[in-house]
Amino acid sequence: MGNPFSTWAFQGLYIITYDFVSTCLYLSPADQHASRLRYFGNQTIRERECQVVGFAQDPERARRVGYFNSDDKEIVILLQGLAWIDSQTSQVLRIKAWLLSPRNDVGLYSLTSTVDFYPFQPRGLERVLWLPRDVTVEAIDHDVKARNTHHYFNYKLFRVESTIVPVE
Repeated sequence: MGNPFSTWAFQGLYIITYDFVSTCLYLSPADQHASRLRYFGNQTIRERECQVVGFAQDPERARRVGYFNSDDKEIVILLQGLAWIDSQTSQVLRIKAWLLSPRNDVGLYSLTSTVDFYPFQPRGLERVLWLPRDVTVEAIDHDVKARNTHHYFNYKLFRVESTIVPVE
């Protein structure tokens, strides 16, 4: 039967992941100079013909970097990955990214994220936004495998109005 599962061995081990809306910015015109890009061909996902483009951040030029906190240290991480871009609409449907190189110095051996984007039209807005719906993040940190899955839905649009008044 084996030994019973001991929860104390995993106390303090967790992974918090966030900021998936900005994943597309790795492909933005403002950041293209900071990555090497390569066309890999076509592939169909979700019944859409897509162009598959690879990217790898240039360590000397990258400004948009990721951060990983481990053992009270914050380290910079650089990514490489693949993007599936709809051939008809030029919308990014999926980005899969992983470490440019493992960070053995802090025990981060692997970090992979897959972000699937879907169209969403907030009430009161004419424009359709492409936002993450499904995200999976897998990491191997100090030989511990962790996996986060996010499912986003029912996005809300918030508006703020303000007035500047002089102080008397």
